[in-house]
Amino acid sequence: AAQLMVAPLDAKATFVVEGEEITLHLSFRELALAKSEGVNLLSGDNLDALSLAVALRCLAVEAHPKMTDDEALAIVLKGGEAASSAMLDLFGAFGGSAGGNAKKLKLAK
Repeated sequence: AAQLMVAPLDAKATFVVEGEEITLHLSFRELALAKSEGVNLLSGDNLDALSLAVALRCLAVEAHPKMTDDEALAIVLKGGEAASSAMLDLFGAFGGSAGGNAKKLKLAK
């Protein structure tokens, strides 16, 4: 059998909220987890604060496996600019790897 040579798509971004470093990771695992929880991150839809919190928790699962929805919402509300910027950077890197085929993530203000 031939060895698969296509490198998997993944991206990582880190930001700080109230002195705490938050690391987000984007790969199929995180996209599938978010979608299973009702947030399709590749749909191009705007995300309200609750959907953004769910998305953030899913994207943080590798580095912060015990993050709760409440903690994710606090990060979104207290560090929204940093969180949004990190998520956009993450999708920019991911989309670049995909040859620009991934839709841009639009975050609702």
